[in-house]
Amino acid sequence: MAGRTLTTQAIERAIHVVRGHKVMLDADLAHMAELGRPLLDALAKRVSEAVRSGIAISEPFGLKGMRAFAVSCNKDLNEIGDHICMPIAAGGLGYDMSIVYYQKQPKSWVHSLRSAPATVDCGAVAALRGGGGHPNAACFIAKEPILDPAVLTRQGSEGAKPTA
Repeated sequence: MAGRTLTTQAIERAIHVVRGHKVMLDADLAHMAELGRPLLDALAKRVSEAVRSGIAISEPFGLKGMRAFAVSCNKDLNEIGDHICMPIAAGGLGYDMSIVYYQKQPKSWVHSLRSAPATVDCGAVAALRGGGGHPNAACFIAKEPILDPAVLTRQGSEGAKPTA
């Protein structure tokens, strides 16, 4: 997740609100950052591994001119979605929309949507499918996954058409 690191300097500027009063954190912030670094590195590795199994989709949900990237995964949904929509220059994949989906129960697939700012209204897309959310983050549940499982064997194939 290049381009999104939490520096010691940024942590040192962090404040904590206790009983309505702003107070500086009373901790060794450099040590806290050092302890957290392996966790952030592990998260970045999971995100990188998850997106390797994704598939690019042209015009998802009939959205003309939009490009989405779909990943079947049931953890780190926000981080994966953010990475997919983050600009390439910032270390992301640069897609307009991410669709992270997984099977919750038989005939019940969760679809978590994220979008780059001012591109796709995820809330509207989800609402049309019985879900809801915000313009840049939303979710819906469907009886089938966004992609036909047979398509998943063609990893990374540009232009795969969604089933929903």
